[in-house]
Amino acid sequence: MIADFFIMIINFFIWLIASVVTLITAILPEDPFQTVDLSLPVEIVGYMNWCFPFSLIVETLAVWGMAMIAWFGISILLRIFKVVE
Repeated sequence: MIADFFIMIINFFIWLIASVVTLITAILPEDPFQTVDLSLPVEIVGYMNWCFPFSLIVETLAVWGMAMIAWFGISILLRIFKVVE
């Protein structure tokens, strides 16, 4: 009997937390960037790409980022298995 009472209280708190989360997510917009226009005119992009090689910069940053993620991942694994300190 007491166990059923505690189960009812726990279920109430779970329902309350789920209701609050549902309320918060219902208030938020579905797409926060739907009104933001980030497009640039084609002429400007062409001149910018002529002065600065954006494709090369993006590719280099992507490779560097993946290398850093791999390095951090390997260092975490080595610390977990106590290979290095």
